[in-house]
Parts: sequence; C-alpha cells; structure tokens
Amino acid sequence: VAAHSSRQHQSSSANTPSVSSPSRSTSGLECRVGTSLLYLDDTHMLTWNATVTDVVVVAEEGMGSRFKLALDATIFYPAGGGQPCDTGTIATKEGGRLQVRDVKKVGEVVWHEVEGDGAAELPRANDEVQLQVDETTRMLHARLHSAGHLLDVAMIRAGFPHDVLVPTKGLHTPSQAYVEYKGKITPDEASSLPATLTSILAELVRSGGVVRAEEMSYDAANVACASMGGLPGYIEKGATPRIVTMVDDACPCGGTHVVDVRDIRGVSVTGVRVKKGVTRVSYELIDE
Repeated sequence: VAAHSSRQHQSSSANTPSVSSPSRSTSGLECRVGTSLLYLDDTHMLTWNATVTDVVVVAEEGMGSRFKLALDATIFYPAGGGQPCDTGTIATKEGGRLQVRDVKKVGEVVWHEVEGDGAAELPRANDEVQLQVDETTRMLHARLHSAGHLLDVAMIRAGFPHDVLVPTKGLHTPSQAYVEYKGKITPDEASSLPATLTSILAELVRSGGVVRAEEMSYDAANVACASMGGLPGYIEKGATPRIVTMVDDACPCGGTHVVDVRDIRGVSVTGVRVKKGVTRVSYELIDE
C-alpha cells in the first residue's frame, strides 16, 4: 500500500554495524550500536546467531525477569506501520531460552523485550545468542501485509487508480486488516466494491507472480513508483529506499512479504466504509 508508515523502515540501515564497546544498562534505551535488519533480505530467514550490544532490565520479580536486548543484527521484525512484530525465542550461551514478547525499533536500534526464568539467564554485552523466529506468525504477517499491497493492485483494476483514491495507511493484523484511501466513493460503489475486489483478488492470486523487494536509487525508485505519483515526501532525495513490487504496482516498504503472490492463498474483502473523505477497505485472509 503506497503510503503505509511501515515502509519508513528502509534497508539503507541494513548494513551490519561494527560493535564498539557495548555495555549493560539498567535504564533508558541509549544503545550506540545500530542493528542490521536481516528480515529485509529474506522473509524465510528464521534462525540467526547475533551478538548482544546492550541490555536494559525492565523488571525482576521473584523467579522471573523481563528485559530488553539490543543486538548487532536481527531477524525479528519490529512492530510498525500496521504490521505486528515477530515472536519467537532467543537462546543464551548458558542454555536459557528467552521468550520474545515485543520488538520495537528506536532510531537505528531494534530492542527485543524478552522474558526469562530468573536473572541467571540474563545475557551480557558481547554474548552470542541464537535467534529463532516463530514461522507460523512470520508467514501469517507476511501474507497479511502482502494482501494489503495486492489490494492496491485490485483497486486500480476496479477503476480506482491512485490519483482517484490515494492510499494513506493500513493495518495488517490477524484481528483486523484494512487499507485506507483518501477520497470518497458513492454508496452504490461502496456496496458493490467488496464482491468486485474479492473477485479480482482471487484472479490475481491464481495468476501469481514473484514479489520483488530491492533497494533502489532515489531516481529509479521514483520512476518505479509512478503509479502512486512517485515517491512520498517522507523519503529524502538522495536516499536509497527499499521498493516492493507486486504484479504491476510498486511502492516503498519495509515490511516482510511472501515470495510469490500465490503464497497469499486467498483474500476476501469484508467491507467498505466511507467517512470524512476517507474510504476504508477491510479484508481478511482465506485459504482457497
């Protein structure tokens, strides 16, 4: 979807940083070492060995503890732009297995909030840990996000190009998924659009097609995103944004996606709401 805020996580920050004297903290989130975003390179990368660059204690209660880890690199997608974070585990060198409860990106650092069974499992700076992303959750989120992009394609084919209804934001969660467009349609159009879009989406999924995610120069990306009127204003000139291309539509995006449109499996548009100049199109995944 052309202007989802999740697309502000750009792959230009995905170069592996050097680790320079990281330290354990007990408050604040001021890690000096950026995190390499490996999830941008491969949706199916589910395991990785990383190095701890900082630790922030959140709570230590009884036999349990919660804390946040900064790493030199991560395969965990941080929540943002309507896409939920990944879940999974982080294994320590002592054999502890920490449950990843939340993942957030603060500046250039990705923080992993984890829960363990006692302070003995608390890793320290420079420790190597093993990351394991939950595959079921990762692929569900990838299907949901890709379905939002495919909905943009379907809207164009239904007669509502981006200069008529401008994609502004979306939500891609299992409990609620939608894309919002700036612009209004008539009540009759709103009534018939769910069936029309569901039919178009079914054909697009059947036809399939490789989903490409690649870093481009600013000028090349601006041309690739012509259907949405070029790059959005939040991308600075001279940047090298990550562009996701699906079927014949491209836009900047930092989320995880399926490899092929067929992997979405099925999408049903469940409703269209028009309010205060905004058209919201809600959808859900189906298995066909």
